[in-house]
Amino acid sequence: RAAADRLEPRAALQIEKATICTRVGGFGQFVPRPIADHFKPNERVELYLEVRNLGSQPTADGFVTHYHAAVEVRDAEDKVVGQIDPKEHRRVPVVRYDQRVVGRSPLHDVYVLYSFAAPPAPGVYTITYQLTDASGRRTAKSPPVEFRVAR
Repeated sequence: RAAADRLEPRAALQIEKATICTRVGGFGQFVPRPIADHFKPNERVELYLEVRNLGSQPTADGFVTHYHAAVEVRDAEDKVVGQIDPKEHRRVPVVRYDQRVVGRSPLHDVYVLYSFAAPPAPGVYTITYQLTDASGRRTAKSPPVEFRVAR
């Protein structure tokens, strides 16, 4: 494992799974929501992602895993749909945030659960999640994940 720890910061950052879920219990423990199960306007949507090779940095108390995220929703015409930024409480085209996870052991693979409100208008949408490690040298982007909003 020590050799893997040294190589991990150089390995490609990967988002291996990206899916809309009904329930998440932890890494690899999720229930996908069927695409035919449409959301209501402004209903809570949960995007589950599995990230590989993120890497952690040692600290005095253990390890910290730090990354930057950018999340974008698009409509069927590929136009960006504004989302409510949870920190600024206003509509923005792309939600950006930093995440820090502190633990006693280094994290190699992590899951991310991103919750957001479904757009207010009925239609077909996609969400894309981009993650960059704290160094800014490695980035991974999820494929567009489709979801639908109905009245």
